[in-house]
Amino acid sequence: MIRCLSRDIKGATIVEFALVAPVFCAIALMIVQAGIAFQRWNAMQSTAHTVARCLAIASPRCTVPASGSGVDHAIAYTLQVAAANGIGMVTADRVRTETTAPIGGLIYKQVSITLPVSILGIGFTLQASDRFPQV
Repeated sequence: MIRCLSRDIKGATIVEFALVAPVFCAIALMIVQAGIAFQRWNAMQSTAHTVARCLAIASPRCTVPASGSGVDHAIAYTLQVAAANGIGMVTADRVRTETTAPIGGLIYKQVSITLPVSILGIGFTLQASDRFPQV
């Protein structure tokens, strides 16, 4: 009887699949979520770059009326650019705009954005910032 069972391989494929499938699915899901996180970081970096440049050159287009919400004009513009870049989940408390102390004789406008993300239940914070010399 034991000899007969040792040669019987019916169902071996499904057992192997049942062992490998969860690991494969977790890895595939992690790759997809990491790609989404990278896309968000890239959009955050682009937003910080665009806003820092706009604030540094004092362009009138980067003074969006804050519509009485108590939000600074620069932060309101940052939220508008973030939404246009596909990261509308950025909120005003996650954005910081500042004028830095002179570095090498130049004063810089700096924009920093943070956004919490999760990959397979492991949470971390994406950070992006950029600065431009003020003219």
